[in-house]
Amino acid sequence: MPLLPSSSSGASLVTHEIQDRLLNPKSITISKLMEARWIRDLNGPEDAPEQVKERILSHLQEYERIFMLRSYGNEERVRYDLREIPKDVLAAVANLEAKDFGKITKAGGTSAEVRLNGRKAFRLVLDGSVEKITISGLDTELCPLHAWWELGRPG
Repeated sequence: MPLLPSSSSGASLVTHEIQDRLLNPKSITISKLMEARWIRDLNGPEDAPEQVKERILSHLQEYERIFMLRSYGNEERVRYDLREIPKDVLAAVANLEAKDFGKITKAGGTSAEVRLNGRKAFRLVLDGSVEKITISGLDTELCPLHAWWELGRPG
């Protein structure tokens, strides 16, 4: 799903997720939070926390707010949700330690479960095969719903 600057200042990040029947309303995926060529330079899980903290937190500072427009429905109706992805939730990656990351895969990546207040918030995936950062399984309860609407399908 593309990440689109919402204005020329780049102050907000807008993402969209459209998958109709396959979309889980309780979980959010950001398939490309950022590009990350540096993933291939990781020697092991012990290198990941410092790189993640430095690079992802720096990337998040580029935005004031992050929004996601989601769409799902059936043959008759479509629902749209506008959710905010709080930067402080994503910034919890700063708490990760080497023990949280799995071994480096053959593709050169690794992942870690990010926790907030003792429960899983999301999975951080360092995808070495395509050099990107993915957020998966982000709990929608952590992401305020600013608006929603439903429309009938045309035809």
